[in-house]
Amino acid sequence: MLLEPWWYTRSTLRPSPPLRERTTCDVVVIGGGIAGLHAALSLAEHGADVVLLERSFCGGGMSGRSSGFLTPDSELELHDLTVRFGPRDAATLWEIATQGVELIVHTAKKHSIACELFALDCLFVGIGGTGAERVSAEAAAREALGYPYTRYSAEELAAVHGGDYSGGVRYNGTWAMDPLAYCLGVRAALLTAGVRIYEASEVTAVRGTTAITPNGDVSAGNLVSCMNQIQRRVDARASRKAYHAQTYLAVSEPLSRHQIDALFPTKPLQVWDTSLVYSYHRLTGDNRLLLGGGSPITTFAPWEIHSPRVIESVIERFKRRVPALRDVSFERFWPGLIDITHDLLPLATADPENASVYYVMGCAGLPWAAWCGEHVARLVTREATPDMSRFFGWNRQQLVPNGLQAVVGKPVSFAIDVLRAKKGLPRWKGNSAVATGVGAD
Repeated sequence: MLLEPWWYTRSTLRPSPPLRERTTCDVVVIGGGIAGLHAALSLAEHGADVVLLERSFCGGGMSGRSSGFLTPDSELELHDLTVRFGPRDAATLWEIATQGVELIVHTAKKHSIACELFALDCLFVGIGGTGAERVSAEAAAREALGYPYTRYSAEELAAVHGGDYSGGVRYNGTWAMDPLAYCLGVRAALLTAGVRIYEASEVTAVRGTTAITPNGDVSAGNLVSCMNQIQRRVDARASRKAYHAQTYLAVSEPLSRHQIDALFPTKPLQVWDTSLVYSYHRLTGDNRLLLGGGSPITTFAPWEIHSPRVIESVIERFKRRVPALRDVSFERFWPGLIDITHDLLPLATADPENASVYYVMGCAGLPWAAWCGEHVARLVTREATPDMSRFFGWNRQQLVPNGLQAVVGKPVSFAIDVLRAKKGLPRWKGNSAVATGVGAD
């Protein structure tokens, strides 16, 4: 397999020149991923003079290297949210992620972005007895909150998916797309709207509302930081708020009609399983199999690992569950670092120490990133937007105290936090536990 993101082979990249001057604007947005692009687009639509800085090219980070799943699920299922926050707040969060899906779809259609956008139902499948219990819990959560779904037993699942799983939950209203093509399409819309975009312009320091790059700087009335993998030398306070989870993707040769029918007997779906480090798959528009996953060891590794061994093990596990695709060859693979927070919810808020500085961080899912980017833009322009500070605020309580991160290191600290968040366990406060969330995954 070649080490190359599949989406890169399908797009023509013509980056804008880097920043080579000192300039000013109303708002400077740092980061050209989904969050930064949507923040800049919303700000421009409200008449702001916007400069966007991107260290490589728009979509060149994890947004443009992702699987292109457009679903409210990211790292947390609806059941997880319900256990952790209670049904009312779980529904609030689910609706926000759903609005993120709709925002991306609306934007793609409004600006005629050719990004292989198509409706694709979701299928959450169980592995073993524990997986069957999680599928049952997810179905119950959807039933309790009035969300439509179809529940499959292991036997019934064979009619819609050719894998060996212990059950599944399916729902619609979800989409898939080529994420890099989408980012480049939004970039084109920003240029048309008069946004100044400087690519190959890594921000090396932030001083108040001034963003500094190697060859120039931007001073603004407001600064919106949508950076991934923020370095301590750039922003020490923000760097403590997020870490990354490492995942891998691979894309196959085009499947034959027989292979597609063996995998999806009725119609294609986007699928992920109940493993803690879950695997996921869907078809691309040209009928290639896109398969993702990772391993418990490499998920929180502090550096990006480029060896194909991890994705090869994911492929092998997939082929054991779907023996009809045993002979499928995979052509390309690539790693990606997905930013996450301690509790797996995004951070989208103003800096409590500087009301002119805003952050979007830890959006584990393209819909979350799109919604949070627009949400922060509305905070900047004082437009109506929900008060999400208790969920996405700067000072919300993390699960593991700061002292532990200093003792055991950031990777281990975040691994503990994320495991507790996924299991819906109580937060830590000093030596005692307190109830998790505002409703009490």
